[in-house]
Amino acid sequence: MIAVAIVVFCFAAAPEAASAQVAPGTEAFDYAVTSAPAKPDGGLALWIDMHARDREVRCGSFATLADATLDLRLENTGGADLHVLLDGAVHRFMGLALVLDVELTHDDGRAVARPGCSLGNNFSPDDAADDLLWPAPTERLGHAGHAFRRVPLAQLTNVGGLVLDPGIYRMRVTYTGAADRSIAASTWRGAAKSQELRFRITGAPEPLAWSEPQDGLCAGVVVDPPQRRLFFGESVRPRFLVENVTEAPIQFLRAIGSSQEDDVAVVHAESGNLVRSMTMSTGWEATARWTLPPGGRVWIDAAPMQLSASKFIVGNAGGDAVGPGRYELRYSLSLRDGRVLPAGVAAAEVARDPARRWNGQLVAPPFTVEYLDRAAK
Repeated sequence: MIAVAIVVFCFAAAPEAASAQVAPGTEAFDYAVTSAPAKPDGGLALWIDMHARDREVRCGSFATLADATLDLRLENTGGADLHVLLDGAVHRFMGLALVLDVELTHDDGRAVARPGCSLGNNFSPDDAADDLLWPAPTERLGHAGHAFRRVPLAQLTNVGGLVLDPGIYRMRVTYTGAADRSIAASTWRGAAKSQELRFRITGAPEPLAWSEPQDGLCAGVVVDPPQRRLFFGESVRPRFLVENVTEAPIQFLRAIGSSQEDDVAVVHAESGNLVRSMTMSTGWEATARWTLPPGGRVWIDAAPMQLSASKFIVGNAGGDAVGPGRYELRYSLSLRDGRVLPAGVAAAEVARDPARRWNGQLVAPPFTVEYLDRAAK
């Protein structure tokens, strides 16, 4: 057994983060909690930091978790070489959700209530963890060697999809490695705990509109950018807030990121002409099975739309553009293997009964965007 001392480390002093600036307005927010230091395990130590999304600035305040980026730094504090399993942007960080345990609490220490979330793929939704892990590369860490990842929390579906009320929270991350997975048997596994960080959630904009209840679920739409006026070549990104409006838990299966089975209708608002209605081609998809308690909410992403002078693209499908003007986008979100879990009925019994399960599209409220010709400005 390798004896390792507990290390208190300010991650901002690491070489990779030393040049990072602090986001304006957050300098006075004390989000480093020294009372919960990092706890190395088996010769491996983990430290974390938080950044604003898509910006090289440290930050302690975010509208939602999906607006934050998590910096991870693993360091070999022992004498022997270690091999660590670390996914990256090439694989959309899908494997990291299986090797990281993100603990969230309120500032007073109360646990954050979270909906259930298990990961898999559309062919094996409940038994495909190895499929998500096998593309993940391993890195060799010599003595004092380290590995660094900057992970948008929006990419960690079981974290970025969470809905947090405005307030102050604490985060601590445990890196477990491949745990008991059969893949990458030679890689490090254990429980290296990071230090604790405090951060503030200010709250997402209210949805533009809500759909009618469908199979016990409603969808509200939030659009980025919120002003919904863009130039050719820019993208509009919708996010959907899905809420369980029943008095029983509801489970459903949803592709991670955006589903290839979503239906998107694009309508030229001035003429009312349907430009294109499409269901994107189907194929292998990583999935998340969500379990929403009564009143529970979760964020779901969908494919962005981009318009140019000659064509528009939604996800991996597209068509000919009409030109500048206002366009109405109508998203129908593919949710599969949906099931209500009434009190006193086992989840396994519900899963075996086709009459209790549903597959379909959650029709979201439409929204309008305006595309401007930059050359005509």
